[in-house]
Amino acid sequence: MLLGLSHHCYIVTAVNLDSQKSAKYFVKSLSSHPSTEQNERLVAQSAAALNLSPSVIYQSKDWLVTQYIEGYSLFENQYTISEKIAVSMRLLQNFHQVTPMDKISSLSIKSLIEAQIKMNAFTQAQQSFLMTLNQKINTFAQVSEPVVCHGDLNFTNILIDKRANAWLVDYECTSIGCAEYDVAMFIAINNLSNCDFAYIFDCYQGMSKKSLKADLVHAYLACCYLINGLWYQERSYHTRENDQYIDLAHQQYSQFDRLNLTDKKLVEQLL
Repeated sequence: MLLGLSHHCYIVTAVNLDSQKSAKYFVKSLSSHPSTEQNERLVAQSAAALNLSPSVIYQSKDWLVTQYIEGYSLFENQYTISEKIAVSMRLLQNFHQVTPMDKISSLSIKSLIEAQIKMNAFTQAQQSFLMTLNQKINTFAQVSEPVVCHGDLNFTNILIDKRANAWLVDYECTSIGCAEYDVAMFIAINNLSNCDFAYIFDCYQGMSKKSLKADLVHAYLACCYLINGLWYQERSYHTRENDQYIDLAHQQYSQFDRLNLTDKKLVEQLL
């Protein structure tokens, strides 16, 4: 069994007793995530149809079985940061060609942050501070054309096979939103620096007829740092790797604090 950050996953080898040939499959349990399983199944199938993701062998509300890709994650690969960004943006731009479906839930940043606040064991004062902050950073309007967002374009969610083909995986966080949100989450979740922003924009827009709205990306970026920090902090309460998740939360909160959106620092208020 493989333990990811939020799902139980397995690599299963099936053997044909007649031919003695074997095949490997990647099996993901969805049973503990009823609110996201439909999004994940639908988008995995759509992305596979575009040859962006491994083929879906079987799917139900409890299980997702896909082709097993032999290779390494982009995080583990020896590519430079620039090469990793280029691979990621090419995949993301192609992924944004997936046709939005009514059955895929729409992104609500304010609701997502509010849910994360309530899940954490915060004091009343901390909750009040965060609720006020949530209102402050969610005053912008989403004006871009809706796309299917991956929502978690971590370098670990891109696989590079033996032929150097790139595959996108893990659709737990998918929703209908805008491209700017996905790019902002990519920046936040991979802890990329300000120096990389222009190159990220160039890579995405170089493969797309549509221009990213830089101000909207930056508005989403604050939200993404907060979402990720809250998720990591909440996760730290339920795992033995407590220090690992607290460090990740600290990283995201520190990035948020550098934006200077509030006099009170998240690191000081929450950790």
